[in-house]
Amino acid sequence: MNQRLNSPKNESLCQAWCKYAGGLQGWVQTCMYSLTFAVLANSVVVVVYPLFFGKSAELVSGRCDLETPRYTPRFATDTEYQVKFYVLTGLRYLILIGLYGGIVGIIAGIVFYLPPGENDLTKVAPPAPAVMCTMILTVAFFVTQLIIVLCQSYTDVMGVDYFAGHIHKVSQVMNAAASTMEFAPMVAIVFLAARMHAVQHDSEPQAWAQSCMHAATVALCLTTLMAIVVPCAFGGSMISNQTTKEVTFEVPSPTLGYVMLAIRFACMIVFYAGVAGVICSIFTFQAPTGYVTQLVSPTVHCVVTLAFQFFFVYAALIGCLTISEVSGGQIPLETYRFYAAIEAAKATLPWAPMLAILFVTARLYALHITDNRGAPQGWVQDAMYMSTWSLLITFVSCLVTSMLTEDRVDTDEDGNVTTKFSNDHVALCMTGIRYFTTLLLYGGIVTVIAGLFVMTPETATGRGSIIHS
Repeated sequence: MNQRLNSPKNESLCQAWCKYAGGLQGWVQTCMYSLTFAVLANSVVVVVYPLFFGKSAELVSGRCDLETPRYTPRFATDTEYQVKFYVLTGLRYLILIGLYGGIVGIIAGIVFYLPPGENDLTKVAPPAPAVMCTMILTVAFFVTQLIIVLCQSYTDVMGVDYFAGHIHKVSQVMNAAASTMEFAPMVAIVFLAARMHAVQHDSEPQAWAQSCMHAATVALCLTTLMAIVVPCAFGGSMISNQTTKEVTFEVPSPTLGYVMLAIRFACMIVFYAGVAGVICSIFTFQAPTGYVTQLVSPTVHCVVTLAFQFFFVYAALIGCLTISEVSGGQIPLETYRFYAAIEAAKATLPWAPMLAILFVTARLYALHITDNRGAPQGWVQDAMYMSTWSLLITFVSCLVTSMLTEDRVDTDEDGNVTTKFSNDHVALCMTGIRYFTTLLLYGGIVTVIAGLFVMTPETATGRGSIIHS
């Protein structure tokens, strides 16, 4: 490397980072396994559920959580149903204990982490802004989910009709508020990617970039808070657009309505500006004096590309609906083919956060086993580009096809184009693109995972070799 990697100061920083990355407390590692196996168990339950109950399992929209039945055994006379209810409920709560217990343990491990040789927590520097913002978003995301679970648990234990009483209203409010936090995973990954690039130079992101992280985090959390306060305190209602996840508020007072509208637009502008600022900081980062600024890694390039596609799609949808709303319906952009194409391409977005996490994991492991100097193998980096471009190709194909034909572009749950086009040539072309992008996506994922298991300090050199001087 072209940095002063042989200096005592730099060596100690590299060692500290590697120990932090690989030397987490044993109980924190157990919490990670608990969280991972909870998600895995949930998937297994969904797969085997039809074998026992004769129908597919219902899942809570946007969450890895089994849906609670709409009424409790106290309203049922079928003994078989009661048994099924209690079996499903028991499995559900075991999974939730593993999920939420793991999350709490990991956050506690970060907050109370003591570096090797340190015994006084007050002398340890607080978590970096990127990590702190990620924890705040994680807490906000899962607290809303926890309140929903507690409301559902109350109806289960007390035998209260799910659709009656204040419990249902609280559950409705929190479900709507939870939809505003669906940006959190992708935002957190962008923050961590910016910090990972800075850590390559034994530094932190620029001060203004850290301010952007805080601003985006506050804007997203404020939107979620408004989603709770407006219906509960002001007697208003919150409407969440199922397509864009944009939240609008309706209140009895016109004046208060204008205030809510102003806050809503302010939060939206601050959020997108904050995310854009963090992404810009990655490419404008300058290493501290005495160090040569390294090129942005392929991993970060892929993460930024995924983030750009993720936020561009939602921003375009929100922009179209905002113009339609402000114009009083005189410019109904949601009826245009462009809007339909963007909406169809939205089906590819759920892949983006998980792909980005996988890429960052590969990069961090390469840094860990090479004293912060290596990179994933060249063929692993090619696989990252393969998966990233597969989503981008699908998005572009949806957009172009919608512009050039009269057919409405439809996609399945994986984001693959499924429309039966009236033009045979277009249909054949789209079928070819569908299978090509699927091959790229899954081939890239499998290759990156394989690269993690076969990576060694000798091979974790990216496309070159590690220079130790």
